[in-house]
Amino acid sequence: MFAEFVCWMTHGRLMPFDAEVIHSDTRHFGENAWVLGRFLEAPGFQNFIVWEDWRVRCQDGNAANAWPSVDSVRFIYGLGDEETNLKRFIAESVACRNPFEKYGVEDPEYSRWSDLFRELPDLGLDVARAAAKKSNVFPWDDTRISEYMEEELDLNRLWEEQILKRRNLEEIKEDARGGCIRSIIELDHINHDKGLNRDE
Repeated sequence: MFAEFVCWMTHGRLMPFDAEVIHSDTRHFGENAWVLGRFLEAPGFQNFIVWEDWRVRCQDGNAANAWPSVDSVRFIYGLGDEETNLKRFIAESVACRNPFEKYGVEDPEYSRWSDLFRELPDLGLDVARAAAKKSNVFPWDDTRISEYMEEELDLNRLWEEQILKRRNLEEIKEDARGGCIRSIIELDHINHDKGLNRDE
């Protein structure tokens, strides 16, 4: 799983292999990847998983590995978080998919979903709240998916703030003119988004 994270960091995508080739169990790939992103404090990776894995699997409701599934809901609710964007997304997705309409009473999936709702009373409340919203747009639709994304930090802004905590801009400019490599790099970073060159 960590290899997927490294691939995302370096190339902006997941590894270019079928998941079955490199993962022993693909059923919880997205959930495990999302949890890894949370552990590593990488909200960008979490959002990438929401966009590239769950959004796509939700759009293809007939896929062999359709999402959300009983196992994915159990996994996410088993994380023990009170309220997260992920729990809200899965509850609203379950409300839209409505497994009790999708599967007949005789279908084993119907029984699995019934057991899950008995096992997780909070799920029933969350799905009822989601169903009451009566949105005409699916949670996984491109126009709504951003509601479930984690807040990403602007690392460029944070680095600029960190640089300017130690020295003011005039000191950095003066040192850069004197040939200080650190100051040159810091000044280039500060001016990067502003379209300024080192001397301005």
